[in-house]
Amino acid sequence: MADLEAERTRSAGITPWWNAAPVRVREVLTLLVTVAIADATVYHGHGYFGVAVLLAAFPVLLAVGSPRPRFGLDFIVATTMLLVAAIRLAWLGSVGLLLAGFALVVVVGMTLAGRLPFFAQFFQYLVQILPAGLLGLIQYGARLGQPKLGVSRSGGLGVALPAMAVLVFGAIFVMANPDLAELVGGNLSRFVEWFGDSFSSFLPKPLQVVWWGTVAWFTVGLWRPLPFTLPVVDSLEPTEQESSESTDQSVNQLYTAYRNTLVAVIILFALYLVFEFRTLWFREFPDGFYYSGYAHQGAAWLTFALALATVVLSMVFRGPVLQDPRCPNLRKWGWVWSVENGLLAMAVFNRLGIYIQFNGMTRMRVVGVLGICSVIVGFLLVLRKVTQNASFLWLLRRQLWTVCFFIWLYLVLPVDMLVHTANSRWVLAGHPAPAVQISEHPLDASGLCAIAPLLNCDDAIIRDGVRAMYAQAAETSFGYRSSRTASSRPQHWTACQGAKVCLAARLQETKPLWEPFLDQPLRNAALHRFHYYTMQWW
Repeated sequence: MADLEAERTRSAGITPWWNAAPVRVREVLTLLVTVAIADATVYHGHGYFGVAVLLAAFPVLLAVGSPRPRFGLDFIVATTMLLVAAIRLAWLGSVGLLLAGFALVVVVGMTLAGRLPFFAQFFQYLVQILPAGLLGLIQYGARLGQPKLGVSRSGGLGVALPAMAVLVFGAIFVMANPDLAELVGGNLSRFVEWFGDSFSSFLPKPLQVVWWGTVAWFTVGLWRPLPFTLPVVDSLEPTEQESSESTDQSVNQLYTAYRNTLVAVIILFALYLVFEFRTLWFREFPDGFYYSGYAHQGAAWLTFALALATVVLSMVFRGPVLQDPRCPNLRKWGWVWSVENGLLAMAVFNRLGIYIQFNGMTRMRVVGVLGICSVIVGFLLVLRKVTQNASFLWLLRRQLWTVCFFIWLYLVLPVDMLVHTANSRWVLAGHPAPAVQISEHPLDASGLCAIAPLLNCDDAIIRDGVRAMYAQAAETSFGYRSSRTASSRPQHWTACQGAKVCLAARLQETKPLWEPFLDQPLRNAALHRFHYYTMQWW
């Protein structure tokens, strides 16, 4: 019916407003498999591992069930990012990573539908899933309501009559033998009882049915999107609006203002860079140096200056300026300022390096490094826009891609494991200041695994503090008690987390070292000494 209606609209010269792809058996079967996997991993699941399995399966399910898949480089990239997120979710999950995985599923669906995954198009595609999924399910119902197989009367009787004869005569033969009748009757009653219990347990609960419908709705909405979409312009050439902002190309009043602005900021940046290199490079810092102010807050402000420079440069080289014959001279000033911005980026990394060298790594310092990298990539995109006369829309889309990529990168990196592996190595090398990051910041399971070498640290206070932390983790996460036993708590497979499995193995290996600290007073005293001792490097 849907196919016939689509053909009528096409013949009349009207574009159908639903997805006109025919509903095939493969698509329906894949949808049932998707719902079954979602039911087993999420509805009946108990943790992030089940969600990770579902996310990893989604690209395959979407590709197999999509009525008209379009495979390309964007699909490969989106699928790779989704699989990496799923692996990280199985290792150690978080709400942010879960949301990122959901967004990547939508992006995979967009690429399969032939849509470019730009930021604005993403939200449009996400919103259209609601009506598109409903219309798709209606198409499924229309397709299933059209039977394709028929059974003739003679064929039906040819199967039904022999079956009935075998059933009747078989029952007579059973009744003719009391022992056989008792055996069959007993087995039949047990089967009926088992089937009744199984059927009652198999009946889905109302919330489960809602979950099935939600998954089916979401999946069909990805498979069969509505055809209308925002216009996509992704050219390096300036847009018509940008190129027609000025009719007089020879007399451009903005040129002088922009040139003077670039000259002014070039002089200002040059003076500041001289000050920066003289005060913070190649020097020994005295006791009491304000590390937090210079290396933490200062780095944040310089990063903001880089981001602001990116915005200014992108706004200068657009619209009427690109049409001015003096634009090549303005580009020279822009390149000088770009070099200064590169030196400023080096200064930001140096400030962060000063702080890291002082007292180690933290999650926020990883955020800072990735944030600076994001700004630098954005600045390079601006330089390409300037050299290629690209449109502002071209730049905006790629800037948003850059930000999203670095957010994804932070979510999938095992940040605590990387951070505290470095901190532990510095402490063992005779530089105890990074121990404050272990004492004062919460550690996830991967971070606790990373500080295991400190269980044998030469510094007694740090050693006992880490052992106390291990005892606390053993008690709170794995049920160890002061009686030296672990409570038996069976875990559903969907609740498995790779980092916690590694931590459990590490706890088992090092049990003689931390076991005495299961004693609550002894543990509290060790943690208090550890905290008080490391605060001198805060």
